[in-house]
Amino acid sequence: MKRLLPAYPLFVKDPYFSFWKGSDILNDGNVCFWYGTEKKIYGLLKIDGVPYEFMGNMGGVKKMEQVDLSISSFTTDYKFIAEDVELKVSFVSPLPLDDMMTLSCPVCYVNYEVTSKTSHNYEFALIVDETICYNEDKRVKDNSIGGGVFDLGDFEAAWFGMLKQAPLSTAEDNIMADWGYWYLAGEKAYIANKVGLDDYLSNKDKITFTTPQEQHTGFMYKQKYLIACNKTQKGKIMIAFDDINAIRYYGKTLYDYYFDDGKTIIDALKDTYYNSAKIDKHLAELDADLVKKAEKFGEEYLNILYASLRQSIGMHKLCKDTKGNVLFMSREANSNSCIATVDVSYPAMPMYLLYAPELVKAMLTGIFFFAGSDIWKYPFAPHDIGRYPFACGQVYSLNLHMHLVPHKIGYQNVYKSKSKKVFMKRYQMPVEECGNMLILSYAYYKESGDKAFL
Repeated sequence: MKRLLPAYPLFVKDPYFSFWKGSDILNDGNVCFWYGTEKKIYGLLKIDGVPYEFMGNMGGVKKMEQVDLSISSFTTDYKFIAEDVELKVSFVSPLPLDDMMTLSCPVCYVNYEVTSKTSHNYEFALIVDETICYNEDKRVKDNSIGGGVFDLGDFEAAWFGMLKQAPLSTAEDNIMADWGYWYLAGEKAYIANKVGLDDYLSNKDKITFTTPQEQHTGFMYKQKYLIACNKTQKGKIMIAFDDINAIRYYGKTLYDYYFDDGKTIIDALKDTYYNSAKIDKHLAELDADLVKKAEKFGEEYLNILYASLRQSIGMHKLCKDTKGNVLFMSREANSNSCIATVDVSYPAMPMYLLYAPELVKAMLTGIFFFAGSDIWKYPFAPHDIGRYPFACGQVYSLNLHMHLVPHKIGYQNVYKSKSKKVFMKRYQMPVEECGNMLILSYAYYKESGDKAFL
């Protein structure tokens, strides 16, 4: 197989929901979060009760042989064989730029199809380890996990998360969220400790600590895994993340755009479950359009577009502010984790101008709000508006010698200061950021005709 990308997107939605594979072979090691830390998400196909692993490296499980790998704008597609069975797996990240509800709906899924010339019994499964819920370097001292299972009629959803939830409690680079709840959904879903996982792998009739009847009443300790499985030869399994709170925006807590009108993670799972065929069709149409536009530039250029599309969208968060303005805020990667960074928005702009100019406006709205606030005293554009997920003003340029130092009033309240010396000039980048903002603003106007925004 030809090497297509440095890393392959599997489940990508936003900066706290972004899983990749760093090599061509899906089952030669474990999945990673976007900054490289290993997260254990396993994929299995049981053939007549015998488990074969197609994703991850659980240990002690037979491996399927990967025979093909391809990519599109929104999918990463694999083909495996074991015995006389062929398995096709497509990892779908629904990120259509022309549909903000689907773009922000915090659910990804795997489509699969099993074929064989002879008759077998099949079971397709995804398994998620509890370390998806927290950072393993022990920033959070108590990693106790709680969860349960929802029976949602046509499917079940198992979920877990930290027992002690502290939404928006960390603003650092190269971390996951230590809050929120992860969901895994299929025909059947379970939450289990290691004993329960072993029960599942060995085909016991009853899996320890896993039935919806046993779990719907509350939390349990020592839970380690979510399991979702289907016995159909063709279907899907969904993975979702409910982040509870999305962004802290100048003293106000904002929610994911999808949740803004009162929808819940259960709505997100049901919307995706019942509309996935329609979503797949629309994503295929968008991909065909991109392929056509890029055709004259060659296959290697198309791969660059494929590599950057999910990477770029996946490092943004879509929200609304309290006045109803749409915000599309980037997070710097492997840097200072700045939010809504002007010199990140600038190189990202062309794709959004092409497919959704309103998202360029949504990139700029937070910057203009900050630049127009009482606390920003300079006659040039700021570099950013905070440190993800806090959009409350610059961090690195704070004047630590002023009387309103962050440890006394809290960084999230600095934007309220009336001082003229909150942000030090020596850390600013006036020429670069003003140039970026002027070009971004005019480019948005040129595509949208929106003079009112200017």
